[in-house]
Amino acid sequence: MKTKKVALFLSSIEPRDEAIKKYITRILKKHPNIKPITTEVFGGRLKILGFTSSDKRDMAKVRAWAEELGKKLEQ
Repeated sequence: MKTKKVALFLSSIEPRDEAIKKYITRILKKHPNIKPITTEVFGGRLKILGFTSSDKRDMAKVRAWAEELGKKLEQ
């Protein structure tokens, strides 16, 4: 059986631990055959009527995670 490497991430304005419980944990419980090589939650941005009302993005964290993910995918 061929396996695929999977990484789960999401963007959320909710606190990291809350978002993991609310989304990632629920996805993995629903699909126990999925074994991600990494999971992460990044801060999100909330726009209302075209205006940003909350911006919790950390692009340096996103870039660092993407670089580490690239290394894991090469293995």
